[in-house]
Amino acid sequence: MADLHGTETVLVVDDEDMLLTMTETILTDYGYKVLTASSGQRALAVLSRGDVKVDVVLTDLVMPGMGGRELVDRIKQLAPHVKLICMSGYIAAISEKQAGTLSLRKPFTSADLLAKVKQAIIDG
Repeated sequence: MADLHGTETVLVVDDEDMLLTMTETILTDYGYKVLTASSGQRALAVLSRGDVKVDVVLTDLVMPGMGGRELVDRIKQLAPHVKLICMSGYIAAISEKQAGTLSLRKPFTSADLLAKVKQAIIDG
C-alpha cells in the first residue's frame, strides 16, 4: 500500500464540529498540517491570509450560507493552485462532480480520507 503520510497543509471546511475534529485528528496523525473552517466564508478568510499556504481544500458540499459549490468556484478564482476535494453524504450532490475537483463520499473511513488527500496532491 502507498504511503499515506504527508506534510502538506489541508484546509477542512464543514459545518459539523465532530467531522472537523475527526478529520483534523486523522490527517494530523499522518503528518499533515490541518486548518479548519466551519463555513465557506471562514474558509475564504483563511485562504486570503498571506501567512499560510494551503495545498488542499476538503469541503462539504452542503452547508448553510455559502455552499460547497460556491466555495469551490471562489477558491478557483482566489487560489487556482489549491487542490480541491468535495465531500457529501448525498449521492446526487456528489455525482454532479465539478471539473477540477475530486469527490469523497460521507461517511468515509480514515483510509478513504488519506487516500483521497494523497490522490489530490499527486494527481491534482
